[in-house]
Amino acid sequence: MFDGGAASDGAVKRWGGKRMGRKLGVKGSTVRSALSSLGWSGRLLWADGFWSRLLGMMIEPPCNETGIPPVMVLPRCKSVHTCGMRYSLDIAFVDRDGAVLSTYEEVKPWRVLFNPHASFVIERASTCGCK
Repeated sequence: MFDGGAASDGAVKRWGGKRMGRKLGVKGSTVRSALSSLGWSGRLLWADGFWSRLLGMMIEPPCNETGIPPVMVLPRCKSVHTCGMRYSLDIAFVDRDGAVLSTYEEVKPWRVLFNPHASFVIERASTCGCK
């Protein structure tokens, strides 16, 4: 599924800052653990700057031409919004050890979700047809 924080197709897209790992409060192994327990795969995106966190999945297509969905990691995150989204999202709140605290499927646009115990959030497009 994922290897070294990269997707199986080798694509890792970085948005925002230049730091990863401990300074973001999320380790690659922790993200892989959460993704494995969720059974999610795709193109891994890190949203760690102001604009990338604000826009999130809004400017990403739900799938690329090969059918691989984007999977976005939002470090140091306890709440997310789906304002301005054109498609539904699957959203998981994860603690610092990689344990999935809560998941929400098919979250429609113009919703806000919150989990006070989360360390980071993972989200993906619901409508891609890829699992």
